[in-house]
Amino acid sequence: MAMTSIETSDPGQLNETVEPIVGPVEIRKHHIGRFSARVETGRVSGIGVMVQKVRNICVHYATHKRHTLVIVPLRGAFEVEDESTCGAFDKHIAKVTHNAEPFTFRADAAAVLVVRMDNALLHDASARLTQCGEGSSLKFSSELDLRTEAGRSFHLQANIAWSLMHADTIRDAQAAEAEQVELATSFLLATTPPGAVSLMEDGSTSIHIAAAIRRVEDWIMSNLSDSFCRADLCEISGLHVRALTREFFQKHNVGPMQFVRQQRLDAIRRILLTTNRSENSVTRIAQDYGMFHLGRFANEYRLRFHELPTTTLAR
Repeated sequence: MAMTSIETSDPGQLNETVEPIVGPVEIRKHHIGRFSARVETGRVSGIGVMVQKVRNICVHYATHKRHTLVIVPLRGAFEVEDESTCGAFDKHIAKVTHNAEPFTFRADAAAVLVVRMDNALLHDASARLTQCGEGSSLKFSSELDLRTEAGRSFHLQANIAWSLMHADTIRDAQAAEAEQVELATSFLLATTPPGAVSLMEDGSTSIHIAAAIRRVEDWIMSNLSDSFCRADLCEISGLHVRALTREFFQKHNVGPMQFVRQQRLDAIRRILLTTNRSENSVTRIAQDYGMFHLGRFANEYRLRFHELPTTTLAR
């Protein structure tokens, strides 16, 4: 994995920084005046992500047949022009470029998230989704609506991938592979015309659901001490409440919020087993994990671990 971060008013320096992510570019001022850019990039294997805040910029992209780019508006608006079209993009629509023709990106003042995916990765994800053989591919659109459920899911997954890169937590090949598959799958689901993918009864693909449940599980484990509800988990997964509940019962034999409660009880027990009794109390530790009804908490703890929390702390 490689990470780069710069702040510059030199187009040449910006060229060198972004080229490893998006391919050959030529960057110059859009208008007469001061050009500036703040850019952070990250890449791992078949994906690259770039967060770019720019003023007065014109970028000529010599796109590569091996790459697909998604330019997501974060703040402000930008224009994209190729040989046949010119379109403006704001916070609702992302631009997808998957042809070999060059194009031009212009912005007076904007912040964008640029996601690069190798086409080999997309072809593999497409084959899984369509359950077709190797070499199969899906035809996807040149724009991505961020207001749809699938569009929001892709945007969320792109931000998750960026956060993991930025935190330097994608270290091994297996973790990188899983993150790339989830990102490619969410992209295809967001840009493929309806009916192009073999769907389950609730409109989701099996690989999409598995990835969504893993994403929710990881998020839960990272936010156990925070307050959240079932609607938050639905938003993170991109699944409807019935689909989310069904998948949790199939995998864990409990619903999503009961799974959360079990994980909180497990976390509390780990602390009780390792903490100093003189420095902590059961009440404070339980309340740190949102267990404010202490009678109910003690009963659930006893049912799960066959002893009271005070007994655990006394060990």
